[in-house]
Amino acid sequence: MATRLVGRVKGDYFTVRLHRRWVNNSFGPVLYGSVYRARDGTTRVDDEFRLAWFARVFVTIWFGGVLLFAVIAVPTGIIGLLAGDWAQAMFLVIPVVMVVGATGMLHVAWQDTERVADRVAEAVAGTQWPGGSSPPKGVSRNSFTP
Repeated sequence: MATRLVGRVKGDYFTVRLHRRWVNNSFGPVLYGSVYRARDGTTRVDDEFRLAWFARVFVTIWFGGVLLFAVIAVPTGIIGLLAGDWAQAMFLVIPVVMVVGATGMLHVAWQDTERVADRVAEAVAGTQWPGGSSPPKGVSRNSFTP
């Protein structure tokens, strides 16, 4: 499946994510970064992978809801377990399954991190710099010297 990098540049800041045709991964990694001139005259790039803002809000609400549910469910499950009511004791398992499921979903979604980093490094390595030179081979993902 063909993939491409898409993003935005605003002043010295940029965002980059992987785009696949026909597939939208809202929980995939987004590379946020800034470009600045260091004191030694080199150009530096500071970047980090984070969730998109919508996904951060969703995950916060999700885990908050799981926490609230667990506050009610765990005592109910303990009472059911002590009473021998296995249906009620299942309330001990449900919050765990919800947390494991959400964590697994995020783990799978973040499999693209290495691919995004490699594609950005390839794009930077192919950039023509002033004077016609390009960055040295083995460009670091976190910083480079033109």
